[in-house]
Amino acid sequence: MNIGDALAQAAADLAEHDVPDARRDAALLVSFATGRDKAFLIAHPESPLTPEQLSNLKSLVERRCSREPLQYILGRQEFFGLEFEVTKDVLIPRPETEILVEKAIGFLSSRSNPQFCEIGIGSGCISISILHALKTATAVGAEISTAAAEVAQRNAARHDVSDRLAMITSNVFEPSGSTHWPSM
Repeated sequence: MNIGDALAQAAADLAEHDVPDARRDAALLVSFATGRDKAFLIAHPESPLTPEQLSNLKSLVERRCSREPLQYILGRQEFFGLEFEVTKDVLIPRPETEILVEKAIGFLSSRSNPQFCEIGIGSGCISISILHALKTATAVGAEISTAAAEVAQRNAARHDVSDRLAMITSNVFEPSGSTHWPSM
């Protein structure tokens, strides 16, 4: 099977399962399965898929047909102009949350050494986006889920803010003598 046929088949399968934006999702899944960008898919529809790529694509399409969010399948989501890793351990960043980031940047930008704390940091998209925009800011991210905290730490490293984001894994709503807030 070639790229053109794979795109058509994936789009048809997704549409048959009433997946919104079936053609767009099909292109993203074929791109992901083949490791090729959208321009390559358009320019080379005759390019064959390897058996491994075809098997991977079928699995990806089945996951999307069962309504698994595309972001979890691809393992990423764009937020505030940055790409974030997402897993099932974190919520998918939402576009409307960017308004919160804009407001926080506006509020914190007038301070000489801005500091803030995010409870329930998840993927880290909010704190990391703020830290990325405000180079003098520091933050503490608290997360009850170790797996989510690890995703946030990887995202912080990806966007070069790890040195300004201290993470704690804790349920901050339960008193505990073992919770130590990091110093910055």
